[in-house]
Amino acid sequence: MGAFVLNRRGFKNPPTDYYSRPYSVAVETLNFRHRTHCIGPKLEMEVYFDYLKNFVSTMERQTLFTFTFVARLTHDIIKYAGFADKPSYELATYLKENAILNRSLLYSSVTMEFGLVIFEEHTLNLETNRNRLTTPYDIHATLLHLLDLERETFYTLHGQSLLTEISPERTCADAMIAKHWCTCQTHKIVSTDDANVRQAALSVVRKLNRLLKPYLKLCAPLKMSKVLDARIVQPSESFGRSSTQGLFNHLDSYS
Repeated sequence: MGAFVLNRRGFKNPPTDYYSRPYSVAVETLNFRHRTHCIGPKLEMEVYFDYLKNFVSTMERQTLFTFTFVARLTHDIIKYAGFADKPSYELATYLKENAILNRSLLYSSVTMEFGLVIFEEHTLNLETNRNRLTTPYDIHATLLHLLDLERETFYTLHGQSLLTEISPERTCADAMIAKHWCTCQTHKIVSTDDANVRQAALSVVRKLNRLLKPYLKLCAPLKMSKVLDARIVQPSESFGRSSTQGLFNHLDSYS
């Protein structure tokens, strides 16, 4: 699971020198998952953290950048975040004890506060930008800004340092995000009386009943009372999709 491959086509060619995607695909295809969130006897997160530790140690004499996704653990059930404590602590300890942090900058999209912050305005801007439209281009600009904090801000061709406030009115076009990757999708309300909408909702109910079939002694079969809300969720027309493609990918609610 990752931002570039979840419900997306991903990359035609490997985008990096070292790419773990083939391993991930093999794990899914060959059904190496013996338990939820585990690959063999280890948590999936531990496996990828081991890969990360081996990578930075092997490349200790090289200038490098690594981008690691471990999103699956809490994607559907937030309380599973507790399982990440031990692997995350062990990773941070390894990086510190092996002096890797002495020559590296470690950051996370979801992390806890640490250390003493000297630049209060920069800290405030970082907190503000948590709820603004940002991209990896901005992270690149931020890394460059960290090398010269005497500068008021730092811009690259496509990015802006996150140590300066990002405009709340920023659009995908402003941030140089192609339509294919923009998270701003079109929501169009569809009549709940539409025959196709009702058929789609009935299909959902039938699917749920098939899943519940082994438990009929405990669960009564579900029946649809009415559709409460239905919408088309799709990219803008300028992206080249037809007006009906993906029509029933999203049914907000029904009873």
